[in-house]
Amino acid sequence: MLVAVAYLATRFFVYRMFPTGSVETIPGVGVLYQPGPYEWWVRDTIMDVPRLLTFALALWTGRYFWGLEQIGWHANRPVLGLIGGSVIVAFVLSDVAFRTRPFDLPLYQLLVLSASSVIVAACEETLFRGVIFNGLNDWRGATVALWGSAALFAIYHVQAQPLDAWPKIFLTGLFAAVLRWQGVGLAWLVGGHAAADALAYLGSEGPSRFVWWPTLALALQIAVIIGYYLWATRAKRLARSASS
Repeated sequence: MLVAVAYLATRFFVYRMFPTGSVETIPGVGVLYQPGPYEWWVRDTIMDVPRLLTFALALWTGRYFWGLEQIGWHANRPVLGLIGGSVIVAFVLSDVAFRTRPFDLPLYQLLVLSASSVIVAACEETLFRGVIFNGLNDWRGATVALWGSAALFAIYHVQAQPLDAWPKIFLTGLFAAVLRWQGVGLAWLVGGHAAADALAYLGSEGPSRFVWWPTLALALQIAVIIGYYLWATRAKRLARSASS
């Protein structure tokens, strides 16, 4: 938690020092872009430094207390990992499928986006599905670890993401935590997370073409993730009962 708080404080400072443009919804006017003094890729490149430091600290903490294998840094369960990563990407695609203006980025910005997406994914998966998940699991068991790590993952995105994005962030965190609980290696979760982040950014420009679609997409995500959570936890309980 100290690592996460230190990162949040650093991000707050960097965001205040390097403001970028913002998209604002103004009643009666529509969507208005407010330009800022810095391009997004400049701030994102600067943010990669605290992200890498956070990743290194989380990795060291996990190795010190549990070992890399125990915090999930392996590539076990590749089939489930690939399926789970594809589902996370599909959630993002369902959200941006009907946006009006996907980004058309030059090559150097695509390279920045690709590198930053991998760094963000490695940092957040190691911290939340690795160290924090293990800590909560040791403290209060799997249920607290699953829901608690997902809740902290959503709160962690304060300032970086608007509040209306938190439900989807929470759901994605819960789904990734279930996969981690099922033995999926962080290598697969990092891959899915990085691809999802890149696609989310590339496709997030402009409002949805259909006002009803974002609500329907959220409802579908809730149904899939909660349904999978209930199935996975029930299957685990049945397996334990059979073995005992």
